[in-house]
Amino acid sequence: MSLDVDALACARALATPNVYSVEYERASAALERMATSTSTSARACVLALLEGAVMTTLTSAERQMCGVVAARAMKRAWEGMDAESKTRVRTLALRALFDERERDRGTMPAMVHVVNVLATCVEVDADGGVGLVEIARAVEAGAGSALASHREASARTLAAMCESLGDRMASEHERLLVSFVRLLADADAAVRVAAVVGIGKVASSWCVAPALGPALAECAVTLVRGARGTLEARDENLLGHLLETMSALVSVREEVYGSHNVAMLEICEFALRVATDASLDTGAVRSPASLILTKLAKKHTELLTETMDGQIDLQYDPHVLGKGGSIASALVPPLLTIAMESEVSGDIEEDFEGEGRDEQSSSPAALARSTLRSLAGVLPNHLVVDPALNLLERLRAGTSAPAAWKVFAAVTEGTRGDGVTSHLPALVSELKEVMKSCDVNLRMAATEALCMIATHCQPEMADEYTETMFELITNMLMNSSRSCQWAIHGALSKMCENTLGESIAPQLPALVEALKAQTMDQSWRTAARATSTLGAVAQCSLDFFTPHAGETLLFLLERVRAADQSTGGMELRARSMATMATILGIVGIESAPPGLLELLLQTAAAALNSSDTIARECAHECLGKLSVALEEKFEPFAVDAASAAVTALAQVEAPAHTVAVMTGVVEEQMAAAEALGQYFNSGVACLRPFLPKTLEALAYASEPVRCTPLRVTAIRAVEFIFTPWMSAEGQDANFLALCAATFKLLCDRIRTDPDAAVVLAAIQGMSELLDKAKSVATLPEDVLQGTKDAADVIIRWQSLCQIEFEAREEAAENDNDDESEDNDIFDTMVFWAERISPQSDSDADSD
Repeated sequence: MSLDVDALACARALATPNVYSVEYERASAALERMATSTSTSARACVLALLEGAVMTTLTSAERQMCGVVAARAMKRAWEGMDAESKTRVRTLALRALFDERERDRGTMPAMVHVVNVLATCVEVDADGGVGLVEIARAVEAGAGSALASHREASARTLAAMCESLGDRMASEHERLLVSFVRLLADADAAVRVAAVVGIGKVASSWCVAPALGPALAECAVTLVRGARGTLEARDENLLGHLLETMSALVSVREEVYGSHNVAMLEICEFALRVATDASLDTGAVRSPASLILTKLAKKHTELLTETMDGQIDLQYDPHVLGKGGSIASALVPPLLTIAMESEVSGDIEEDFEGEGRDEQSSSPAALARSTLRSLAGVLPNHLVVDPALNLLERLRAGTSAPAAWKVFAAVTEGTRGDGVTSHLPALVSELKEVMKSCDVNLRMAATEALCMIATHCQPEMADEYTETMFELITNMLMNSSRSCQWAIHGALSKMCENTLGESIAPQLPALVEALKAQTMDQSWRTAARATSTLGAVAQCSLDFFTPHAGETLLFLLERVRAADQSTGGMELRARSMATMATILGIVGIESAPPGLLELLLQTAAAALNSSDTIARECAHECLGKLSVALEEKFEPFAVDAASAAVTALAQVEAPAHTVAVMTGVVEEQMAAAEALGQYFNSGVACLRPFLPKTLEALAYASEPVRCTPLRVTAIRAVEFIFTPWMSAEGQDANFLALCAATFKLLCDRIRTDPDAAVVLAAIQGMSELLDKAKSVATLPEDVLQGTKDAADVIIRWQSLCQIEFEAREEAAENDNDDESEDNDIFDTMVFWAERISPQSDSDADSD
């Protein structure tokens, strides 16, 4: 049997209903071999199958199978085809796509895929071949067919090409948008849906050019106009597709729209109306509408903060709109209403980790909380925080209290504590009582709220509520469901980070036992998280942990030996190694069980080259802690460990992570930066030649485009960079050069960094480093003057972060905001600056 006949015979056999027959299995195997064989036989197979796809003697199912396998074979065969074969393939593929019999549209998905694969194979303007533009225009011509199935096939194929071809279709985007918009008025519902999806695919393309802004804005207006009619007709299927495409339009970069971004307001208004309509389907309609509002908060923040000038009528808060309030001020009240809707939570004790559940949930309440979380991070406190507090005050005694606490937790997380700290006395007192409630749902919601407060309202929580918080967290750790545990561990770790010593001692036995029990949990994620938190507790408790150290080390060592080779087992092993190193750093390496120190050093050193970010993160943490404990004995590992840390800091993380969002890369970089400071602090002299290179890495990690926690950690590490020189005798030119570079970096961060936490770390580090440097060498006058000038900038409130803070304070006063941002961090900043450059009050006032 010839190859052509064999291919068609196989296609017929595969379409038969008897799937267990020997004929079917033999045909499947033969066709599979042809689709993945050498280019010569695969080329013949493609042509044979496409000819079968247009044959009138085959059934729809058989033709569909021909198309599916032809697409697979085409990927392998295209490169070896001659120009004539390519032309023939193009002709057959388009003929199959626009088959006259396709009124039932049965084979359309397969044929759309065939043409899309063809488009990905061709080269633009290929000699003697089939050009991509030629294919696009041929497909686009189908939009003018008298057959609705052809118009739908055209739209669906062009949408698929936009998605798969990326920038190769960029030149066609504007033409395609015009074609899609024209099809929005088609009499056939399937065609309209395909056109809507097509607009969404163009908008979702990563290579959308700024020149496309006006066309996309026009699409937004057209879609909203059509969606209003669709809403009246209660066509929820089409409405869902329209909302998905509006979501894609909202996701387009703000600079693409430019002055045309007012079209987003029409989407905003419609999405809000749909999201608040409880009569609509939650999953298909209300959830996509709520997601649009979240994307607006993230992508078009500046637009939402503008004053409303009557361009749209939201009709939700006449009091605010009557005063010409911001658009965001009209969004918050209805979002709070949606967030208070009841949710089907199922079994609250289910095996569910809980972290990120709002973002993963499709319930309107969860999505409303997600939107409020996003808005809280970019809007003044009086627009989001105050309404959330008022809501909590109003509902705390009723059945809606759990939902109100969930809203408040989301807003606290979004603001990172801004505007919440001044309410701590009342909030903590209320939460202490709520935690005694018999209502499990209320306790769960309050647990998350308390954890968000403990995590984000630092250092105030650690300074004023330490014993209360450790007692509450211990109780929650032992009695709360798994869905809350991620928040509890985050709160406990943050409290430990900001607290030392005896405040945790009364709860230490219970905490250690609870965490050890969780490390035995069948969920590897829970076990790994508990192991990491155990290290934070040990670090916080210091000498108070000594009675628990020996038993805990043996326990963790056994866990390491018992961990399997799965992904979860590997993470648990890595976290255990880092925690054991933390404990040894506290109680001393002499407390290590026999062989443990060698095991930790060798395993961590090997893990620095792992392909797993968690393994590398834990290796940096482990070696950093051991370096401080070993001091000069760490020298054989120092250079390799520091080199690996520098390599980790050189990884590029997307600018989207400039707030408190963490990824595996960022967490590894934070561990690497902290480890570098610990390597410096070990004092090993072999690091001296390596210090300029590590300083460059820390400077790169502290740039404003990196996330704030990483930047703070990098600057903190710089504080120890002179330690390897402390034992040096006499003046050294290399040390002076390092001094000049280090103080230059710190001065730059003090003057120009927009984040107060980074500036505080820099001014504190500068003060400490000046004392160290002066004990080793006589610093050049220009270095001393530079540090004094930088300190004076802080004292005179002329740094960038101080200027921006005062601008926010002034804006809050103009908006009659009762709550100004807490400024304790700025007072601390000035205190440290005055240590470097003391000035009289009259000197400061005169400037």
